[in-house]
Amino acid sequence: MDKKTGYLLLLTGVAMLIGCAALLIMTLYGRIEAPQPFKSETSITLALAQGAVSVPLPPHINQAANLSVFLMAVLILAGIGVKIGRLGVQLIQKPQPPQASSPK
Repeated sequence: MDKKTGYLLLLTGVAMLIGCAALLIMTLYGRIEAPQPFKSETSITLALAQGAVSVPLPPHINQAANLSVFLMAVLILAGIGVKIGRLGVQLIQKPQPPQASSPK
């Protein structure tokens, strides 16, 4: 039973790693768009003593922030996949307890 569970955990960990790698590659090459947790305006208005000042923001700031958050999430998922796969390998390599020999 331990070996079956170990192989299942190993396959789950490998599948998570492959899925994370595929998702990251598709996002970096532009096939799919990264999630957009940060959506800010094109400019920030600062209230100063002399009056309000509008500071324009380049559009790449939002894209870089969104891509950074996506990369961190994918790396966390990949780390979880590694841990699950390592647990599966440990269950597969676990030595079996010695069988009780029957007296002849």
